[in-house]
Amino acid sequence: MTDLVDVATLRALQNGLSEMTGASAILCDPDGSSVTEPAGESGFCKLLRSTASGREALESALARAAQQAHQAERACRTEGYAGLVLCSAAIRHGDGVVGTLVVGQRPLRKPTAKDIGALAETHGLSAEELASSVEAMEAWTEEGVAASLRFLDPLAKTLGELCHVSNQLRHRVDELAAVYEMTSMLAGRTDLQEILDLSVGRLVEVMDLRAAGVRLLDEESGELRIAAVSNLSSAYLNKGPLVRSKSPVDEAVLSGQTVYVADVQNDPRTVYQEDARREGLV
Repeated sequence: MTDLVDVATLRALQNGLSEMTGASAILCDPDGSSVTEPAGESGFCKLLRSTASGREALESALARAAQQAHQAERACRTEGYAGLVLCSAAIRHGDGVVGTLVVGQRPLRKPTAKDIGALAETHGLSAEELASSVEAMEAWTEEGVAASLRFLDPLAKTLGELCHVSNQLRHRVDELAAVYEMTSMLAGRTDLQEILDLSVGRLVEVMDLRAAGVRLLDEESGELRIAAVSNLSSAYLNKGPLVRSKSPVDEAVLSGQTVYVADVQNDPRTVYQEDARREGLV
């Protein structure tokens, strides 16, 4: 997620979420790993996190909450470690999950003296110090949990939209940089073949394409001849002639239309479908 939104922005959102809900707030990667340090974390959780075993237990609970959120359509509730309740919502971008919003780490019922003693023994902590942190920790209510769940959904959706906008902006910047770079590279060049080769190669890099090629039309024969190519095998290039009159896609393009082919292996407008299948083109 930090590839799409800077850490400072995520931290500010996390802090605001903690203040609004009155509970700890954590932004996680899809696997439940914390992106930033928790905001509004209780002294109880800080004590547990100060030991390797306590940190592992809390992080395992975060991972479970993240997994549950990814599988759910809405924000959901998870019973975490040591009776701590977690509310989580998946941050979705495109067809995947880029992160998880988690709020809570507060109990509906504070640990008893017996619970505190067991936790202290398990993690090698002072029972007195742990008891003091429990005393200072505010218990959560069912109303607070419900309110947090209602708030998490729109916030996670907003974060997903922010990721989308950031990603689109980054692509636009990359494209403009590529245009500038191409202009600089081609300035003063007069050799057509060199220009075509450079253009096709850079197009594949910038747009992260599987392959690309340029064909030039022989107006006398109507054949479209390969002029430049990147990442296509000799076997595919030698598959046979491509004639304008026998290729509906090329006929449409040369008539001024923009054509999108979602499945080159099965679209009835395409030719040499078996060759495309062997080449791994989609």
